[in-house]
Amino acid sequence: MDELAFVDIKPEKWWFTWVNNRSGGSIIKERLARFLCSVSVIEKFPFMTTSVVRQTKSDHDAIILDMWGRKPKEYPKDPRLCFKFDDCWATDREAKNFISSAWNKGVLSYVEKIDSIRSVLGPWQRDKYGKMKREIRKLEQKIDMFIDSSQRVDSANPLKETRCRPGHLYAKEEKYWAQRSRSQWLREEDRNTQYFHARATSRFKKNNIDKLKYLNGNWVTDNKDICNVAKDYCRSCFDQTECVTKETNEWLIMDYTESEVTQAIKQMDPRKAPLIDGLPGSFFKYNWETVKNDTIRFCLDVLNGNKDIFIHNDTIIILIPKIWDPCDITNFCPISLCRFIYKIISKVLANRLKVALLSFISEN
Repeated sequence: MDELAFVDIKPEKWWFTWVNNRSGGSIIKERLARFLCSVSVIEKFPFMTTSVVRQTKSDHDAIILDMWGRKPKEYPKDPRLCFKFDDCWATDREAKNFISSAWNKGVLSYVEKIDSIRSVLGPWQRDKYGKMKREIRKLEQKIDMFIDSSQRVDSANPLKETRCRPGHLYAKEEKYWAQRSRSQWLREEDRNTQYFHARATSRFKKNNIDKLKYLNGNWVTDNKDICNVAKDYCRSCFDQTECVTKETNEWLIMDYTESEVTQAIKQMDPRKAPLIDGLPGSFFKYNWETVKNDTIRFCLDVLNGNKDIFIHNDTIIILIPKIWDPCDITNFCPISLCRFIYKIISKVLANRLKVALLSFISEN
């Protein structure tokens, strides 16, 4: 290390990465894993940090290198996106009771029921997740006390017992971050919490738009100017052309049925991007018996012209980069974070429309 001028990046907390788990005074602790780098790398990445990740089923702990661990986080936050239904509480009996009670409370409209769920479930989830994190930290601190203690006491058996206890908490935390990372190719219960966390953070950084190039070649950095670039581009992409025959139109405006709504819901992926009201498809999936009748009735009322969709027709447009380091508006793909009920209605309409789609859209 001295000859090559390498620097040992010491972890901010915890030290030993291996314990032999032997009873009596023969217990041995070592720091086997570590990160080494040159001084020039540290100068290029001044926020670099490492940490030890305690394992529940192994005597050898892992270490993680975070290139931006100490960098201050200053991302704008839309208040409408603060609440999200967390899948990790989907099977929690207390959560189901909260949802059922809020949904069936009095004579409320569909919108009022959605808002009631948000107001009740939001504080409960924050409190529940906070308690879970505190319990995990408490157990991890206890494990660290056994491992990093300078005393060579008989701590092997208590260490083994304590290592097994965070298992179910790690499973919930894994599901929490898996939902935010949206990595659908990995199985649950793989203990990929750190990976999911990194994926969620990476997606957040990648999707953040710092600047865009206008049609005239000028760069804009202000949020309002960036929004104007996106609006002008989308307006230029659409025109109006009559291409629907009378027969096709009569077929499209027939009354909709419950079976069409049910079919559309079954075709939708509940793991898609979180919506503007924070209630994704997974919320409806796990609580279908509670929300089924009201949801189908509301969809049919809107589709058949008995109710207005205006109150649900609010979305947040998010620009997703198509390439790394995008600089032009054409390098982004826009998606709408609308309500799930709006997505159901759109899916029903799309299922009817796709039969005659070839006559609506030109080949190019």
